Amino acid sequence: MTNKNLRILTLNTNGLNDDLKARSIFLGLGMNCLSNMNTPKQLSGLCDMIFLQEHHLQGEKIQQRKNEWVNKHGGLAAFFEPGIGPTAGVAILLGDFRDNPIFEIEPDTLANVLIPGRALSLRLKIYGEEYLIISIYAPNIPSERAEFFEKLNRTAPSNLPIIWGATSIASRNLIDPLRFNYPNKFLYTYRHQKSDGRESFHRIDAYMSPGK
Repeated sequence: MTNKNLRILTLNTNGLNDDLKARSIFLGLGMNCLSNMNTPKQLSGLCDMIFLQEHHLQGEKIQQRKNEWVNKHGGLAAFFEPGIGPTAGVAILLGDFRDNPIFEIEPDTLANVLIPGRALSLRLKIYGEEYLIISIYAPNIPSERAEFFEKLNRTAPSNLPIIWGATSIASRNLIDPLRFNYPNKFLYTYRHQKSDGRESFHRIDAYMSPGK
């Protein structure tokens, strides 16, 4: 993808079962086709690809969110892996709101579950080159996290360049584009205010790309 850009966002939603919250998030991602179908394509979508973690969806709610993304918000496609009980759940949303589409994907394309509730992969062509897209939500407990990444390394194919979207990630000769482009800036994706009024800042969401 030399000299070709790909706009990516990763988001921990902490649940998408609430209809109003889901609609607000979808609109907040820049997909305002519902409110103004005449919006020029180059302005109607801020992202080409969105990785979601912790959507907590099951069954009919997943189909509902897929329909909303494609039919109401004008997205290209949506792929969901159900949560584990009331937790986890990952997804990959494709926007592709450009005048010249960058994705090549068949209507019957299916995503592949690597780890139930926590890792979902999708093969597709971007600017004519085939990639493997993986959305993950890793466990918080260190011992479970180590086991998770060991299993992921065994199940994720390595014959294609991979783009990872995650709350945390294990190195696979990957680079973090944000750190690569802004090595000296203080940047974070999550801010937490403690009970004593102090604030802590964390980088818990990231997308990774091949280092070459």
